[in-house]
Formats: sequence, structure tokens, C-alpha cells
Amino acid sequence: MAQITKTTERLNDLEIVGGQIVGSTPATRASSGASNNGFTAEGLRVFFYDASAPSGSRFTEITDFTTEFFTPTDAGDRIYFGAPQNIKTWSVRAIPTIGKSPEKYIAKYYSILANDLVEVSWMSMNDQCIDQNDKDLWRISNEQYFTLNKNIDADWLARKGILDKIPDSGEFRYWSILEVPVGGIATPAKIKDVTYRSNGVSQLECNSQSVFWGNARVKVSDEIPAINFWDGGIPVTASLPITSTLIQTVHKLRNAANDAIHAPWSIPFGVDTSTPMEIYLSFSSSAAITTADIQLDLKAVSRTGGIIGAGESSDRIVTRNITTSGINANESILLIDDYDISNLLEGDLIFIQITRTDNNGGDFFPLDFFLNPTLYKIGKF
Repeated sequence: MAQITKTTERLNDLEIVGGQIVGSTPATRASSGASNNGFTAEGLRVFFYDASAPSGSRFTEITDFTTEFFTPTDAGDRIYFGAPQNIKTWSVRAIPTIGKSPEKYIAKYYSILANDLVEVSWMSMNDQCIDQNDKDLWRISNEQYFTLNKNIDADWLARKGILDKIPDSGEFRYWSILEVPVGGIATPAKIKDVTYRSNGVSQLECNSQSVFWGNARVKVSDEIPAINFWDGGIPVTASLPITSTLIQTVHKLRNAANDAIHAPWSIPFGVDTSTPMEIYLSFSSSAAITTADIQLDLKAVSRTGGIIGAGESSDRIVTRNITTSGINANESILLIDDYDISNLLEGDLIFIQITRTDNNGGDFFPLDFFLNPTLYKIGKF
């Protein structure tokens, strides 16, 4: 069995109580007898998967952590990290002088619905005040964290011994999996130890920020007014009574006119890009509309090197058929609940556009977009 210790850890001004480590244990990770939130020392397991080996003999457990080991390099090979509870955040420390080449891993978990391994969105963080790291595990720093999409709990259960999918670890465990991409990895990292992060909150002394690990990550709402942006031509507006004394000028998406509005949103500090985002629209109308066909277009634009437009993702297009209640009613609808932002970083832009495409009468008034991202860190201003 691998060497495992329970710790109170101070690493780059980060204090974490609990957690487990497998591997060599330097002075900064000495055992302290922390309560460890109920986890047992036997809970943490690490396996390698060799995709080229014969079926039924592809798993090898890493049991000797007295010396470092290299990560696999061939396409389809995997590293399995297992814990007895649904731990979504792991720290894997590599030797800093032996960094990995720039290829990015694919994260997976075992889906109950699919009865198979499925890809999952994920995010990596470095050890300098726990900042986003663009899935650049084990290249920039000697320790990186990776965390999985927070929303997989309903489809993610502990498993053991599934042929060529899940190792037989003796007990049921939740497995976080990193897979080598097509093309392989040119230069592997050399791993020193592995740690899980229990579902809780840690305080960063370096800048007084708080980090939310695993299921402790929190969903927030960010409002973007839909009254200040227009796509093409002169905006068509209407006066909408908000109260008996307040009249608000709003944009109008007319019947059979293909009118559109758009609004940019910059991904703020601390957003957990591993977890897909929800987008809601609040609206009103001049009359009851049987079906207002609203097309949502999303385009992400990265600020590579600080330059807007240095890279962009493909459009995500969704159509919603909206039935409105009538004049002056303030209503809302969920436009999308699974917008993947895992390939974006803080400061990247998302352009949100809606276009009305029906001819069912009445005028449609978009008021606000509400974006519901998940935060992994707060405290920066």
C-alpha cells in the first residue's frame, strides 16, 4: 500500500486542514493527525491504464511512492485517482525541473447513464495563490490542482472492477481520470505525490482570498442589461412602464423583422470554468404572443496575450420558443443550462446575441441577461 499521511498543510501561504497525500512527504507536509473529515488512509488509490496492453490486464496500481514516477505518454493511456467520497479536486505535485510538454489531458469519469467513461469539463490551477492555469498541468509550476465539473454528482457513483474501464481496487471509489490525448505526450512529467482536496473552504494569506474546493464551489448570478447594445442599424425602442411614475426605454424586437440585440460579458475573476454556465433572459412584451421564436447565439473570444480576438471558439446556437403573458408582464426564461466555458480564462469575452425570427405578432422587449457561473475563489478587487 502506498505511503499515505493526514496533514495540516501550509503551501505558498495556503493552509489546508485535512486531505491525504500519497508519495514522499517533505517537511511542509508532515503528519499532524488532522481529523481528515472522516476519510480513511486506505481510501486514496492511484492507477495507471495502459491502452496497448491486453484486455483485462491494463491496470497497474502505483504503490511505491518512495521514488518519483513519470506520467504515461501514449494516446489513450490514463491516470486514475480514486477516493471513497466524491472528491472533485486533486493536487498532483511534479518535480519542477522535469516539466511536461504542452499537450493537454482529457478528463473523464464513469457515467451511470452512459454506462461508460465519458469526457467531462475540467480546470487546472497553479500553486501561486491558486490561479487558473489553462489545463497546463505540470509545466509551469511544481504543483497543479485540477478540478472536475461540479454538476456531475447525479451521474457519478463509486465503482470498482469494470473491465478496462474501472480498476478493481477492492472497494467502491469515485474515480477522477486524466487521459492522454490523440498524438500522445512528447515529454512526461515526473510525479512526486498526490493529494485530494476535501469539499471545503481555505483562506489564502497571500491575498486574503478564499478558495472553494469540490462541492463547496458556489453558483452566483451576474446581470447584464439588454438595453444598451444593438446589432445592426438604428435601434428600435419602446417606452415600458416600470412603475406608475417610471418609464424605461427598452429595445424592441419587432414581429417579422429579424431584430437582434447583443451584449458582451467578460469572464470575471474566480469563475470555475470546469462547470458549465446557465444563461437566463428576462423580458416583457406589448401583447400576448403565442410563440416568440428567439435564437440565442454565443461566441467566445479569448484575449490571448492580452489581444481581443486572438482566438475564438465556434458559435453555440440555441432556439427557444417563448410564450409571453401580455403587455408589461415581467417574465424570464432559461435560455441555456450547459454552456461549456472550460476552454476559457478570466478576462476572455463571451458575446451573447438573441434574434427574433417569428411572425406571430406583438413586440418582444428583452430586458436583462442573467448569467449563473460557478465560483472557485473570491476576494480579488
